[in-house]
Amino acid sequence: MTLQIPIPRPSYSQTRENLIKAVPPHLICSLMCGGKECHYEGPDGWTLQQQAIRGVFSAWVTDNILAMARPSTQLIKKFNIIEQFKGLNIKSVINLQVPGEHGYCGDPLELKSGFSYLPEIFMENDIYFFNFGMADFGVSSLVRVLDAVKVTSFAVQEGKVAVHCHAGLGRTGVLIACYLVYATRISPCEAVHFVRIKRPCSIQTRTQINLVFDFAQFVDSHRTVFTNVSLPAHPVTLQQYLHRQRHLLHGYEARHLKHLPKMVDFACKRLLQAAFDKEDCVTVQVELQREASDRIMTLHIRETIASFVTSPDFLQANPEPEDPDNALRSPASTAALFEPCTLPAGGTETQPSKTLRLLRTLSDSNLSEITCTHQTQDTSGQQPLSVGQRRTESSELVLNGPNNPVKHSISCEGKENFVGYRSLALTDHAAGLILTRRGNSLLTNGSLVSTAKRKGKVHWSPSVKESVRKTDEHGSLLKTVARAMSEGPPVESDLLTKVSLWQVELNENEGAWGRLAAEKDSRILSTLMWNWLEHLKEPVLRSEDVVTLLSKPTAKGNLWDLEKCQEETINCILDCISKLTGLPSALEDSIIHRLIRALTQSCEEGVMHFAALSEKLKMIIREKRSHYLFSRGMMKTTTMVKISSHGKSK
Repeated sequence: MTLQIPIPRPSYSQTRENLIKAVPPHLICSLMCGGKECHYEGPDGWTLQQQAIRGVFSAWVTDNILAMARPSTQLIKKFNIIEQFKGLNIKSVINLQVPGEHGYCGDPLELKSGFSYLPEIFMENDIYFFNFGMADFGVSSLVRVLDAVKVTSFAVQEGKVAVHCHAGLGRTGVLIACYLVYATRISPCEAVHFVRIKRPCSIQTRTQINLVFDFAQFVDSHRTVFTNVSLPAHPVTLQQYLHRQRHLLHGYEARHLKHLPKMVDFACKRLLQAAFDKEDCVTVQVELQREASDRIMTLHIRETIASFVTSPDFLQANPEPEDPDNALRSPASTAALFEPCTLPAGGTETQPSKTLRLLRTLSDSNLSEITCTHQTQDTSGQQPLSVGQRRTESSELVLNGPNNPVKHSISCEGKENFVGYRSLALTDHAAGLILTRRGNSLLTNGSLVSTAKRKGKVHWSPSVKESVRKTDEHGSLLKTVARAMSEGPPVESDLLTKVSLWQVELNENEGAWGRLAAEKDSRILSTLMWNWLEHLKEPVLRSEDVVTLLSKPTAKGNLWDLEKCQEETINCILDCISKLTGLPSALEDSIIHRLIRALTQSCEEGVMHFAALSEKLKMIIREKRSHYLFSRGMMKTTTMVKISSHGKSK
């Protein structure tokens, strides 16, 4: 069903907006709000349905985000707001006010904080407090809004979140709309309308509406992983990509990947897991569940908008604007006010859905210049269910589908963020250390096993027999991964198609990382990594970098003479290669040959001129491997002693 979604219009006319800007701050309270009688400063004048938190003008926008007017110390005590927060599992409060604003509205401000309450009252009760001040009726910079959105994203993973400014309408609505754009990738039109449906009169001025659109454009440009498959995207250098990546990541990933591209880190970890036949099920579960939750929220938003936009009350209340003073477009362009967008109508059959994508520069703040294209995405149109039912059924569908035999065992709330980050931190240890003991320890060395058997001094336990039985299989997996890393660009049409599909998915869908974690074909993983390096605007190692690296040979073979981003990117790949022990020298040389080709963006013949660089990298790999094997030596020795003791007891 094709519906017409109107471009959002401001609540105030241009004349009133200019008047608000001209009025001194100390007069806004008396002229605009009512001063001591401000109806946003208490429950008087609001029905119980308008008080999701008793005593405060408030409403739930999503299941986890509450928009509310600012509370005061007196209201917090009188209506036990802290206890209400705990009962509703609200774990965070985000304040968008500037200290000292609206000082003449309601009860006097707290002198210590400049707000209507002391933040300590929340923090002492284990409720997080964050402050991202924006000017009243105004906006903040895109980077600062993005910081607030990332904090909101983290807070939602910990529990529910309460967001407020003064009335909980303008700035509060902007932040929630930007969060929805960030978390679910809906269009800014959909985000603004959904917030206004749940919280009427939100996002009030032209500047605030423009900010949501600018934010969508800003985030969309930063999400591109592979610039060679996105037409509007332009190639970027390694430094530029990491700058974009730092804008979007938060938490453990932001710290761990400060100087390391996520694509390189992800591919190396997955290749090690494939080499040692290990699956990081916890990470896969967390990523798939996050994708399912975002998909459910997107479906819920579009169903809500579809039912609201088609209602007679909305169509009657939103005719085409006739007053140019209160319109976002000139009278000549009002015919284009309504932009088509396909939304699910809540039927039983699966229906396609299209979202609006912006094609404008960040400097363009005039909505009349917006042009939209349609991007098709798959969504499921199901019978109308409650939000909780949709979350449960969709999560089970994604997590336990025929192609994803993973059990759903992680709650949508609570410590999901901690579990996901902890699993990422342990991935390298699980894939590269513990499993190496099983596949490449002295116990599974062919000559040692055969000699011990001939002498009759080893008595194998069932677990050791199983380890020996799988030795050949593990060696085969190691060589398979190594061959995949050493191969040039793929020529098979099916492999090319899969790689292209993954590139598009990683660009368009944040949840694709979780599904890629279940990819078992090492050729796809290595090709994605090499392709990403080869399509940077500049090679990771330029000619002057190679000269710098070779001009100062060191005994340890470090890369400290390079920039931090170059050092960590190359070290990540070299660490991966160093853990693939027991490979034929020719195969390892081929991997290094492929690595140099990707780092320098050279042709096949051009790599021959980097013989000295190849020797340098080999030296570094040998150094890393020796440290790696030495660190595992004690564990190997302990295992040998246990088996020897077991044989003597027999």
